[in-house]
Amino acid sequence: MLNTLSEITNLTPDLIWLVIATSLFAGMIRGFTGFALSAALMAVLSNFIAPIEMVAICLILEIIASLVMMRDGAKNADMRVVWAMVVGSVIGTPIGYFILTSIDRETSRIVALCVISALALLLFMRIKARFLEGHAGPYLAGTGAGMANMASVGGMVIALYILARDRAASEMRGTLVMYLMISILGNIVFQLLYGLMTFEALKRSALMAPFVIIGIMLGSYFFQPSLQKYYKPVCLLVLIGICIAGLIRQLVF
Repeated sequence: MLNTLSEITNLTPDLIWLVIATSLFAGMIRGFTGFALSAALMAVLSNFIAPIEMVAICLILEIIASLVMMRDGAKNADMRVVWAMVVGSVIGTPIGYFILTSIDRETSRIVALCVISALALLLFMRIKARFLEGHAGPYLAGTGAGMANMASVGGMVIALYILARDRAASEMRGTLVMYLMISILGNIVFQLLYGLMTFEALKRSALMAPFVIIGIMLGSYFFQPSLQKYYKPVCLLVLIGICIAGLIRQLVF
């Protein structure tokens, strides 16, 4: 069975076990927090699978994760904030790609990861980001996320903004789920236009999808009223952890 999977996916048997374990873990993070599936997968697997192919795999798995979590997300999300962030993202994304043509992408990613981890640490220390409050907040966050897409960390900017608003855990999680669901549509168009969606990515996604779904179910199970008080610190620690892992990968490997 393992050898057959190895032939189909063009992955070694040892790497298949790592892919399965990472898919389950990333799914659990997504199920509890509402985000960070792609970040967790990229942090571990991009050292073994070409990053350009991981982008396509992550998109497919994000679509599946969004469909699995859509019902709860739609029920609890603040859709006014979701649509405002989407509008901001549409504005910010072309700006980000324009900037990308004039600066080094790796340098921009390092700077972005440092800023996000610093802000996440301040939030973890209960220092509020007042500049994101008010009606303009979600538009600014969406624009910043769109610009941060040049460094592949746009979703983390959105997560940071949602956590800074300090609302009920169910609302924060639902808002993240619905934003990711809607923003995926633009990513699908982008990947099809640039030919990033390959048959190899589809086969590997098929291997990973069941374990991502199981992970989401486990993570969602732990999102219970008695544990929701831990939602924000867990999310902030996830953000900080992913930023640190990303910085280590950028600076060492």
